[in-house]
Amino acid sequence: MSTFNFRQYGEGDDSFVSFLNNSRKSLGVPDNIYYTPGNDDIYDAFAADISRSYAGDVIALLKKGTRVMVYNGQDDFVVNTPGVLNYLNGLNWEGIPGWKRTKKSIWTIHGAVTGWSKVYNNLWFVLVNHAGHMVPTDQPEAAFNMLGHFIFDNREWNE
Repeated sequence: MSTFNFRQYGEGDDSFVSFLNNSRKSLGVPDNIYYTPGNDDIYDAFAADISRSYAGDVIALLKKGTRVMVYNGQDDFVVNTPGVLNYLNGLNWEGIPGWKRTKKSIWTIHGAVTGWSKVYNNLWFVLVNHAGHMVPTDQPEAAFNMLGHFIFDNREWNE
């Protein structure tokens, strides 16, 4: 089973690595810089952050009125959706009662169900169907669409 998507076996599709490396010039990336999908040195350097809570930072952003979006792939093996929702529901933020009462909106692209969203004030959560831990790799159109919604503060999820 894939580490990042419980519906896949093997290490998954890493064609995006070739695309990024072959597109360096058009992306403005210097010739001497190469993308790698993982780096043990960087992972080890941030290991202490894995078990650290950032809830206080999220709450501070929400209190300032900054929009915060958390998204999750439906098939993520590493960061599962029930755990993420439990985390969000447990934030010590004055907007949580309203957040909990807010209904989910079905998200469609070209009439096809892509996932769902829940948006209350400046807290956004989006579930992406048929995606694992690497949402942009598994569902690039959905990831692009989701970011467009967030950037342009578009709360209408049926297209």
